[in-house]
Amino acid sequence: MQKSDSVLKKPNSGSGKGLVWIKGKITDKQMDWCRRVIRQQGGVVVEPVLDKVLDFAFEYRMSGGDASFAGYSLFRTTASGAYEGNYLLADEKIETVLAAYAPLEDFLILRALLTRKLAEYFPRYNGYIGVDMMICRTRHGFRIQPCVEINMRMNMGVLARGFYDRFLQKNASGVFKIDYFKRPGDALAHAGELERKYSLRVERRKIVSGCLPMTPVTEETKYMAYALIFQEYESLIPSHSMSPF
Repeated sequence: MQKSDSVLKKPNSGSGKGLVWIKGKITDKQMDWCRRVIRQQGGVVVEPVLDKVLDFAFEYRMSGGDASFAGYSLFRTTASGAYEGNYLLADEKIETVLAAYAPLEDFLILRALLTRKLAEYFPRYNGYIGVDMMICRTRHGFRIQPCVEINMRMNMGVLARGFYDRFLQKNASGVFKIDYFKRPGDALAHAGELERKYSLRVERRKIVSGCLPMTPVTEETKYMAYALIFQEYESLIPSHSMSPF
């Protein structure tokens, strides 16, 4: 990453799409992209490329002009910024992860501030809002980027939070993933391998461990969503080298 590296964003886009990465100097092709987006959406967002070490989000529920905190989301993205998957963890464990980078009190203050501001800015909106954030590395240590983007919709973080709270045993943890396969049959083969390697274990109607496909998988499947559940979360985070992603 160079000091002059930047990322261009469409004002209205989703799931890490609508991004253009500038390495040093902007190209003619990128300028054409900017002109097209400005005609369509009225502007382009330009931000410096940060040295990101962790993606996370605060999830909120809006109803009747009030905002309430709905849980944390800890997730992964590809190098280009596209969504890759969510960690399945209790909120308390996610707080432990975040507190390794900055005082927990800072996150709690930010959480309360956003609760007030979202209610102030979006009093007529009813539904979920996800505020994506980052932990970034700087010369002065780790810092919080408090608003990468705002997703005013049911989003993957809310889905992961609800899936964990409703279906996983209290001490279980894992990952929710979306994988892409180019060739016919690859997704089906991968699903079979996962189910053989991680057989699903359920106790008292709660998942303890194993693999759970969350979409139908056929010979023609290109995208596959599934959850991998484990009993220990220390092997998942914060050391991404140990991550199952």
